Amino acid sequence: MNTKNSVSGPKQILLLLVLTFGSFLLAQLVVGLIFMFPLSSAGLDSTTAFTIGGIVGSLLVLALWYKINSATYRFMPTNSELTGSFFLLSPFVVYWILLFGSYGILAGSVPFVRIDRTLIMMSIMAGMSEEIVFREIAISYMTKIWRSEKVIPVIALLSGLLFGITHLSNSMVKGDVEGTVYQTVLCIMTGIFFGAIYLRKGNVWVLMLVHVIHDILAMSAAEGVRRAGITDLPLWTEIFILVIEASLALYGLYLIRPSKREEIIKFWDYKWSKE
Repeated sequence: MNTKNSVSGPKQILLLLVLTFGSFLLAQLVVGLIFMFPLSSAGLDSTTAFTIGGIVGSLLVLALWYKINSATYRFMPTNSELTGSFFLLSPFVVYWILLFGSYGILAGSVPFVRIDRTLIMMSIMAGMSEEIVFREIAISYMTKIWRSEKVIPVIALLSGLLFGITHLSNSMVKGDVEGTVYQTVLCIMTGIFFGAIYLRKGNVWVLMLVHVIHDILAMSAAEGVRRAGITDLPLWTEIFILVIEASLALYGLYLIRPSKREEIIKFWDYKWSKE
């Protein structure tokens, strides 16, 4: 067993931050802008052009990550890892029912509005880039440098924290600091849940699919609530959403409980043992 250091140092943390946020900026911002200008000149609206660039950028970042680690890292999931990921994600369906049920109560009907091309493209870009960066790259990197049962929950927490922090930039766009902090907290908890499943199964593709579907539904439902005349969620809804998000995070931590950590270590020993 190739056991790595269980204690992180400043250099390892710095490399983690550079790797994750550098990959995220490259995928979404740099490549997105590179594609946006020529595609906009060709007649596409700027939002669609930018999201196409972000999707291409995400795939390029993933391909680069695979290329760099091709000699030592097993990328392709097995069939059991595919089915296992769906099974562990099953509580997310309950979460959807509770979350969008509360939106339906606010809207007074089914909250989902027409799903257009822009919404779909934005969801695909967000779901792909965030899962590739904060699960496939960040968690895989952490399991490479820190191989200890005690560090496993730290990896899930760090992945969720890094994922949440990226949403703080929304305050600069919307000017809503309080709302942005609330969204960031929710994203951290969702990130812990997704991170725990990735630690168990190492399958980014299923997480990516579920993430894209979630973003499509969430943006559509939010627009439905706005069209019903509700611009700010009432306090009871915010508390309810916070509770169900916290339940997801707790379930994620349960998935990586002490009795499962030896299995997780063996799994990542295998993932990083390609000759």
